[in-house]
Amino acid sequence: MITLEKWIRDHSVAAVKLDHQQLFAFLQAKFRERLEPNKDKIPAHIIQVIEELTKLQLLEASSSEFNVTRNYLDWLTALPWGTYSNENFDVLGAQKILDEDHYGLSDVKERILEFIAVGKLRGTSQGW
Repeated sequence: MITLEKWIRDHSVAAVKLDHQQLFAFLQAKFRERLEPNKDKIPAHIIQVIEELTKLQLLEASSSEFNVTRNYLDWLTALPWGTYSNENFDVLGAQKILDEDHYGLSDVKERILEFIAVGKLRGTSQGW
């Protein structure tokens, strides 16, 4: 994976303030590198959204829309598309983890446990 630090090191630049084209090229390479391993598993409508990467090139790097778009693309390309795990419906185990790792938030924890319990009864956590 390309990191900004690696890019700077590879280009022998000590202190860099990336201009807009360089930043766009870096982000484009980073996003495309993330997509390659799972390209055939990503739904077509998601690929279409990701292809709007060129929209970044038109936006000013200091604008809030640039940052929102960049973060959205970063999130979309970081998801493990097509990678699934077995569902775990261990309500007691989930409660133990929630109590250990999250202080307070009892309403939220209760809702998570309800979701797991319903999934256990239905045999799946999928929607309707």
